[in-house]
Amino acid sequence: MFIDLPDRSTLRQGDIISDVLFPLPRLTSSFTFLGKFREKVGDEVCLDALTETYNKHNWLIAHVQSQFSYCAVLSQCCDVNILKDRPPPSFILCRMLPVPDILRRGDFQILRDNIDPYGPDLTQRPFFRLFYIEHDSSLPHDFIVDYAQVMTVAWKDYDQILKKKLLQMDDVNRAKFRVKAGASLGRPAKEDIDAGLADPWSPLPASAHSFLSRLSRAARILAGIE
Repeated sequence: MFIDLPDRSTLRQGDIISDVLFPLPRLTSSFTFLGKFREKVGDEVCLDALTETYNKHNWLIAHVQSQFSYCAVLSQCCDVNILKDRPPPSFILCRMLPVPDILRRGDFQILRDNIDPYGPDLTQRPFFRLFYIEHDSSLPHDFIVDYAQVMTVAWKDYDQILKKKLLQMDDVNRAKFRVKAGASLGRPAKEDIDAGLADPWSPLPASAHSFLSRLSRAARILAGIE
């Protein structure tokens, strides 16, 4: 799954990064912001919210729950190349988690194989949201990458992330990682398939819509979805 000598000079999609402080804001909770003393009026202390300028905008500095985690680089290789001309303001990491016991039952081998999410066998659940990371001597155990848990990293912190680069996927597994990420975020919803909008750039005649609707329903019946 990984090459023996990772390139330490740049990041690539699928790179494994260690000790990332991964944030998980709780939007239903009361927010606590850091502040700087302004004045004291009677018994009340008045503070000005601390801010930090990033990408020409001021950001409030707040307490947010977080956890040190292993992460994988989700941004594409061309977007995290150290030599990129006019680099983007940020790039994306996704969180890695220990494999839950419940996933080690039943279809675990399908998850371990990271099967083709566009494969012809509709009876196999390809675990769109997850990518399996096998145990390596640099890791404490095997992991799953959760494409739904992502964080933004400012480009100015690129060097700090690069220093924590632990492993680099081989070409085949990096390509699988990319395809599964695309399938996780880009697979069409049932109503879009039924409406003939699985590919919205390829409009179909009305007769074809009816045929595809019947075909997609037949596929769902065979897969046990209906």
